Amino acid sequence: MTDLNETAKQRLTKAVVNLLTTQRLSGEVLLEMPRTRNQDLDAPIGLAWQHNQLVLEYNDRQLNELTADQLGVRLQHEVLHAIWQHPLRYVSSTHPRRVALATDIAVNQYLKTPPQGTMTLADLEKLLQRPLAAHRDSRYYLRILTHLTPAEQGRIEKVWGKLDDNDQSEPQRSEKKAGKAQKAAASHQGWQTDQSVDNPDLQKARLKALLSKAWKSLSQKNRGRLPGEIQEELERLSNPEPLNWRQLLVRLLGRIPSGKQDTRARFNRRQPLRMELPGQIDRLNADIYAFVDNSGSMSDQEIAGVLTELQYLTVQLNSQVEIIPFDAKVHSEQATRLQPGKNVSYQRTGGGGTCFQAVFDWLQKQHVSRQQATVVILTDGWGESELAVHGYRNVLWLLSTESELSVKSPVMRSVKIGGI
Repeated sequence: MTDLNETAKQRLTKAVVNLLTTQRLSGEVLLEMPRTRNQDLDAPIGLAWQHNQLVLEYNDRQLNELTADQLGVRLQHEVLHAIWQHPLRYVSSTHPRRVALATDIAVNQYLKTPPQGTMTLADLEKLLQRPLAAHRDSRYYLRILTHLTPAEQGRIEKVWGKLDDNDQSEPQRSEKKAGKAQKAAASHQGWQTDQSVDNPDLQKARLKALLSKAWKSLSQKNRGRLPGEIQEELERLSNPEPLNWRQLLVRLLGRIPSGKQDTRARFNRRQPLRMELPGQIDRLNADIYAFVDNSGSMSDQEIAGVLTELQYLTVQLNSQVEIIPFDAKVHSEQATRLQPGKNVSYQRTGGGGTCFQAVFDWLQKQHVSRQQATVVILTDGWGESELAVHGYRNVLWLLSTESELSVKSPVMRSVKIGGI
């Protein structure tokens, strides 16, 4: 009788070779990814962290039950998880079942035939009885799964089982009785790591190196066959890191004249014969209006951390910063000003739907200078698709998630500050 593990290894090798000819990107990624046997894995294959490196785990018994086509699809499914860095971004998630469903929905949209037992966008739309946006980041679907009505959650749990992992009302169920949401989370169990011994920076660097190498090995013809979203993601990973939000803010402030400052390098225009009197030049700093999305996904502590960095930067640049919360409207009555040397704390109130238009309407109503004010918007990016910005161009969007900004043509540029 042939050894199950040896058979599984041979099938994996054959499947990777096949993908090199049919789905080159997936084949290149898997060719460089270490493989390890895990008989406790509740799935044929999955991704896991070992010694700060992403590896492909397999359960030889379950893997050998798959047809060649099913194995190929599952391998592509796992590669897509790696491309979107799901094992890195959700390494310490407190809601693994919802994360498993959301990430599967995101990656399955790039597969003709998704793996059996994984949720698809069509599945979720049918259960919610409403259409959803396609080809969005997993954070989009996770937010939907996190803000369900009781009726919606009931319909999903009837088909997929419990979405919450803290339900202690039932004894531990057997694998056969486990809900599909529980099984989906179990198949992603390798994403969870011991944060006390792992190195997130090293994990990120190694995953980026793996994906960059696979991307660079592709010909232009093979690259052109990939969906646009995947091309953009791999181009981003392969290119040097863009300017971070601190650099962008300094650049914004450096372009805006705000008042005058004395200088010995210029004559005093009013009294040019008085050599002891300094002249004046434009002082390059500006007031900053920092709007914080009350309905966003960042914790109060994370928001305070960003505001502390903002305080440090603006002290160096001699700027005044007004912190103003908003959701469906601007709460100017709760506005506070950052004070140099004073600890920054933040506590959200309210938390209705997000309306970016309210920010720009408020700025216009308050007659805030379009030339001298810098607008910083701290949000998870979930809002309208179109805005009337009323001429305000000095705008920096700070996104707390990996989701893209919902505004189709955002003023200035958006920068990720939270997560990976």
